[in-house]
Amino acid sequence: MTSFLDPLIAFVSAHAWLAYLTLFLAALLEAVPVVGAVIPGSTVILALSALVPGGELHFEGREILSAWPLANYPRLIAESEAFFNTRSEQLAAMSLRHKTPSIYQYRKFTAAGGLVSYGSDETESYRLVGGYAGRILKGDKPGDLPVQQATKVELLINLKTAKALGITVPLSLLGRADEVIE
Repeated sequence: MTSFLDPLIAFVSAHAWLAYLTLFLAALLEAVPVVGAVIPGSTVILALSALVPGGELHFEGREILSAWPLANYPRLIAESEAFFNTRSEQLAAMSLRHKTPSIYQYRKFTAAGGLVSYGSDETESYRLVGGYAGRILKGDKPGDLPVQQATKVELLINLKTAKALGITVPLSLLGRADEVIE
């Protein structure tokens, strides 16, 4: 593996302007089922990420966001998120039909038939948003408010889906789950 990484790290160190594109491509290629088995995307991402603290790669402010190819299309990102979040049943059914184990961010996907969800508790997130809205309505400036994020994450496992996919979920994972759908 190091024979593959060493030239890549040297190349990216010499051409820092290509680093973010390389990281993006590594993540994208790893997401493609067949290619992901051949291209060690996580290894590439970890190796290149190690260059950032060493100073070989650097950016100022929010420059990294403008380097992302889709940064010029924020509406596309927002609309795609809305598209997928409103189709939990269809996505879960498609994953099952194609025998693709899938992990989701929100509980509604697992409840609709997805295999696993691991993400923040939506109720807690909405509570935090309500707190922000309340403070703004009382006169606090949004820029003065502290950054907060949900601290509770939930792990849900759908055993019915696991059985349909022929997957045996380890007892150690079941024991850590916040909810098991049977």
